[in-house]
Amino acid sequence: EREAFVAAKKIENYNVSRQMAEKSGRFGLFTAAPPLCIGDDGSLQKTKARVDKAGENPKEVLIDPPNIRTKAVKKGPSIDAVLFSKPGYTSVGDPYIQVYGQILERKETRSVQIEAGNEKPFKPQSQVKHPVKSAYEHMTDFVEIQKNYRDDENPRDVMIAPRNIQTNPIKRGQIGKQVTFGGTVPYIEDDYNRPRMFAVAEREYHQSKLQDKPFSQKVKRTETFNTNRAILEENPMLPHRAVKPKTAPAIEHDKPFKPSHPPRRGYNKTLAKFPLYQEDPKKPITRKVLIEGEEDKEKFKPTHNVKSRPTPSVATNMRNMKAAFPSVFRR
Repeated sequence: EREAFVAAKKIENYNVSRQMAEKSGRFGLFTAAPPLCIGDDGSLQKTKARVDKAGENPKEVLIDPPNIRTKAVKKGPSIDAVLFSKPGYTSVGDPYIQVYGQILERKETRSVQIEAGNEKPFKPQSQVKHPVKSAYEHMTDFVEIQKNYRDDENPRDVMIAPRNIQTNPIKRGQIGKQVTFGGTVPYIEDDYNRPRMFAVAEREYHQSKLQDKPFSQKVKRTETFNTNRAILEENPMLPHRAVKPKTAPAIEHDKPFKPSHPPRRGYNKTLAKFPLYQEDPKKPITRKVLIEGEEDKEKFKPTHNVKSRPTPSVATNMRNMKAAFPSVFRR
């Protein structure tokens, strides 16, 4: 009954999903994800326990019959005694005949060679000759210009360019004879008040550009049609609040005295540096004695009712389903 109900439910879900897909006109599109009801449900199948519930022991697991049992194969030089028949040898009664020379060796008949014009047998040369020169002519990628500086009259002499201009070495130092091109530089006095003269001249030039009346950006003040007091002030005026007179509190002696600076509390607030250390009392361990006839408390066993499920597809999201099938969710 359970299996028939599940099969009927799957067929019903498939028909509903097919009708929704046909309404939207997205059948066969990659953007329209298929419903989960027609997917593979192999991972959700429950395996049945291999037990015989009608047998004597319902918890005993049923297993297949054992396989054929044999002894281990013997190894070593005495294996001939274990085999069904002794092995034979293919070389018994079949002597070896060498056929290497008849098939692979080259046959040479001197009478046939002499008739062909080879009076002497072939003898390879002892050394292979390699060409020394290249097979191609050497070519350069530029034209080399050779200059000849030899004298025609005397080939041993080399012709050189005329000598350059000769001058004295440069003089070193700041003052002295022939150190500068224009001679000794005359002494020029330096006026130390020169920066002040420039500042005074710049200030006078600035004062000459100013007008007699100082520049002002303030616009002339004009009165509006209505004054600010007539617009913003309350009409009629609200009365002022009466000031409450301050009276001194009455002196009461019924309450206990409370000091303004109470003693400190907490860590390092005592007269001694550290309080006396006291160990924690040990927890007594008593042996549990089992009483006859009383059952022991069973250990906790987790249930297996809740199984992990995969992350649902975005196609099953309510917002996406409303956007994909607006006619179905229309109110």
